[in-house]
Amino acid sequence: MLTKFKKIVELSALSAIVFLSGGHQTHAASLSISNTPLFLGTSVQPNVFFLLDDSGSMDWEILTTQHYSYYSYDPDWFHNGGYSSADLNWYIDDGFFYTFGGNNYGSWVYMYDQSNAYGNNCSGGSTMESCTDDFPPTFDWRFRSSQFNVTFFNPSVTYKPWGGPCGESGEPCEDADFTNAKNNPKYCASNFCAEDWRNLGTTGDTMGGPFKYDVWIDDSAFGSYDEDGNPVLGAFPRRGDNFNEIGVAAGMPAVSNGMVDLWDTHIRITVGTSSVSVDRVTYDPQTSAEASRGLNKDVENLVTLTNASTCYNILGTQEDVRTMHEQGLLADFTAAGAEGCRTIAEAQTNVANWYTYSRRRMFSMKNAITQVIDAQAKFRYGITKFKGQGSLFIEVPGVDADVPAHNFNLKNELYLDKQEGTGTFLVGGLDAVGQYYSDSYGNADNPIKHSCQKNFQIVFTDGYWNDSTNKYGDVDGDGVSNTAADVAYKYYKTDL
Repeated sequence: MLTKFKKIVELSALSAIVFLSGGHQTHAASLSISNTPLFLGTSVQPNVFFLLDDSGSMDWEILTTQHYSYYSYDPDWFHNGGYSSADLNWYIDDGFFYTFGGNNYGSWVYMYDQSNAYGNNCSGGSTMESCTDDFPPTFDWRFRSSQFNVTFFNPSVTYKPWGGPCGESGEPCEDADFTNAKNNPKYCASNFCAEDWRNLGTTGDTMGGPFKYDVWIDDSAFGSYDEDGNPVLGAFPRRGDNFNEIGVAAGMPAVSNGMVDLWDTHIRITVGTSSVSVDRVTYDPQTSAEASRGLNKDVENLVTLTNASTCYNILGTQEDVRTMHEQGLLADFTAAGAEGCRTIAEAQTNVANWYTYSRRRMFSMKNAITQVIDAQAKFRYGITKFKGQGSLFIEVPGVDADVPAHNFNLKNELYLDKQEGTGTFLVGGLDAVGQYYSDSYGNADNPIKHSCQKNFQIVFTDGYWNDSTNKYGDVDGDGVSNTAADVAYKYYKTDL
């Protein structure tokens, strides 16, 4: 699920379970899946029903790649002058971000203290900005890298407003304002959507101050050197008197391992209201037998950009930044005019659009659904949620319906929908849509109007489901009963 969701965030692609078709019986043994979506090969417009994960985690702002906890690298766990050489092989693969903060060690799911579905709390981990001391970013920088925290701002992406209605009277969504960015772009009469505003130039960072992002340089790893001086990757990072850094952090040529290590070099870009500061952050781990024990973080200011009309290359993609870094002393961090460059104002708008339209997992899903609708506007779309069908269940349009108006209303209701803190009830959602296509869902109309009409469900989710059912049995024959796969397969193979 994590891999599928990452693809949605990074590429606005779909994590899809397509399980409904009409007109003939299909058996698994003879199944041949086309590389082209089936609904693109029929003259009758297909029904496409979106099933949206409405669990509380969809509200979260952080989703990490696999990594080792900062504890595994840092001998001074609490940044209080302590020093430990004990190995802590803590490999994290659950998408959470664990670090110290507010005198507690916890898992952080929110960066900003806004209108969050689970509220805001520093104690035990939750919201970074809620902490008044021991700020989480001082312990681990990596959540500000999009290659570590895949929901975070990525300068290689040009963020756009949602392609639908955000205004009170249906006005289209617009570019966000860097100094007055909305927590949620959709106007709501009940005032739960757009009640929070933020000046990203002064409070864009979770510790106060302007917005920051880091471009990761994969130049250090953990391991050792053989007798010929060749780097050998190790099993896990070690700390203190057992430091096992290799590569640039060891004062040697770069060694890449494909993992965002705490002691990797990173270029930090700080976007203020009228200027942008660019710093290079490096590490020099030393044992207690050396002159300065610890990680020895060093921050070098490379340039401060102030010209409002210049299109700076360093404000372009991550590859542009890495290319300049690799040029070493020859690098010109004020270089301008290359493809992909940005002015300060363009960089600010990109950051603001990410914050307003993409920073939460659910925001990426809303954007992806919008793009699907716009790409095939004549298809017949419906939508509901895993659990909250009562608050959002839009049937596919009827034969004589105004499809553009229907699509506009679907987007409007989707944008209005309020995120709740609830579980991941995938099975119940699959069952509800299966009943709908079977013409047995309450008072809903039968969505299937033609015998040759194709019917699909597209599922958007970020994690494992945790509800249950006992009504299906082992439909798919894998030896495990009443799973989400059983529900999906039941309706896939049923002639509707």
